[in-house]
Amino acid sequence: MSVAIIAHIEHLSNRLGRVAVICGILAAVGQGLADLPFAINSAWVSDTGWINYFNAMWAAASLLAAASIGLAAVRKEKQMEAHLASGRPGMYASEDYSTTVHASFLSLVTGAVGALLTGIASLMLIGGGGPATRLSWILYAIGSVLLAAAIIAHIEHLSLSLGRPAVILGSLAMILNAVSALPGVFDPAGSNTLDTTLIWLLFAGSATIAAIAIGLVAVRRRAQG
Repeated sequence: MSVAIIAHIEHLSNRLGRVAVICGILAAVGQGLADLPFAINSAWVSDTGWINYFNAMWAAASLLAAASIGLAAVRKEKQMEAHLASGRPGMYASEDYSTTVHASFLSLVTGAVGALLTGIASLMLIGGGGPATRLSWILYAIGSVLLAAAIIAHIEHLSLSLGRPAVILGSLAMILNAVSALPGVFDPAGSNTLDTTLIWLLFAGSATIAAIAIGLVAVRRRAQG
């Protein structure tokens, strides 16, 4: 994911701002580093130290994603103020269309809050979560729903750029990610092995659907030449 963002860094930087894009790249790197130890040795998934590492890296990645989306929202706000001052609110001249943040301010804020909540949830799970474990899973579910809502709120423009099937699958992936938190909400102690397995299966399903969505975008891009 980070490689894909880097490959598109100039275009994204012109539209979202360089710092926002760098935060997005670091977020993707953090997610990869979170999973890397378990790819090396799957037995570490039951090791408390590595689980804490996993939650810490996911927290950092989510907070960086929140910062990235938040910075894009700030950029959007400044652009809105500039267009209002120019007397053409909501209108983009041909010379600034490629540098405009097209997502609405509300959808950006929604996405930033969603990423922030998932980051806070991951931080709370470090060390096992304790009495706050159920709350952390609730926050994770709410954060994922907000991320899905941010995508859905911007579905028309995203569909023009990425294709409707890809956007729908992306939204579905985030909703499934929210559902993956529900076993943790109802069984925060993780005493039921089936619940733990279900969490991982739902999370894997979410990641797979997201990958298919990105693949559809790649196919669309190739077809466009």
